[in-house]
Amino acid sequence: MADLDLQGILTRIAEEASRIAGTSHVRVLLVDKAAQVLRVGVSTDGLLPLGLEVPLEGGLSGIVAKTGKPLFVADVQSHPQNPFVQHHREHGICTFLGLPHCRPR
Repeated sequence: MADLDLQGILTRIAEEASRIAGTSHVRVLLVDKAAQVLRVGVSTDGLLPLGLEVPLEGGLSGIVAKTGKPLFVADVQSHPQNPFVQHHREHGICTFLGLPHCRPR
């Protein structure tokens, strides 16, 4: 992967995660701390445009970004901290697995 650019690396990560998890719904969100948003870097299902910004506060991905800890939610369609319930219902998305960026120590 040494000769891939950032977008190529993000795409490769998302494709492998999609293959491993057996789902087409994989997104890589990038944290912009200064703007307090998450930006879509990759969306394997094409449901979210690249660069779409979502607030860092109030969502499941924001929890992962702020805590630096993985988060699994079995039923996102009824989770009280999911502001995207309608989107998930419309597209049949039932579960959430958020994994933070792992920084070397």
